[in-house]
Amino acid sequence: MKSNLIKISTLLMTLIILCFNILAGDIPEVLMEGNQKALFIGEIKEIQEAYYTLIPITVMMGTIEEDALQVHKFETYYGTDEVPQEGDYIVAVLLDEQQVDDQWLFKATSSAYETLKLVSEKYNMVERYETYINQGDYFDAQRKLDEEREVQLEVVEEIQESHTMQAEVEIIHKYEDNKWMFIGLGSMGIIGIIVVILAFIKRKGK
Repeated sequence: MKSNLIKISTLLMTLIILCFNILAGDIPEVLMEGNQKALFIGEIKEIQEAYYTLIPITVMMGTIEEDALQVHKFETYYGTDEVPQEGDYIVAVLLDEQQVDDQWLFKATSSAYETLKLVSEKYNMVERYETYINQGDYFDAQRKLDEEREVQLEVVEEIQESHTMQAEVEIIHKYEDNKWMFIGLGSMGIIGIIVVILAFIKRKGK
């Protein structure tokens, strides 16, 4: 019984590690979905005790409005033992205004996306990542996301316009339905007034 539990536990751990590795291997492709705040090439401008000051140079996906970012300190790069230094060029995933993904952070040989090399052991997913960067694939991915958002906005606007037109038509129909009722009531009122006037004149003539 104990032996079976050990085997089952080992199998589960193996499956978990395998699933993690599969998911981790998809990082270069998953980034194209645009769920991060930004994907950018930058430079470490200043290293402080708790924060790094980064200068965004090229934003490949997402948006960065600031000229400089202050992010929480990171200790290492992916795939190398090199320690971050001022003046390093980096390829980073910005998760929020003050946090980069320190599990997927690379030192780069330059800030030119077309020719930079990632300073890392040449794992398959690192090579794919480098190729996507050099080919400008992340710019293309962002353009596609922008186009999809524009289409979605147009659809929403069309639905809103349709609802507005439908509401206007309903108001017109209600007016048409009630118009004849108002005319009838008005006519009855006028006839009533005429009858009263005629009765008054007839009584006065006597």
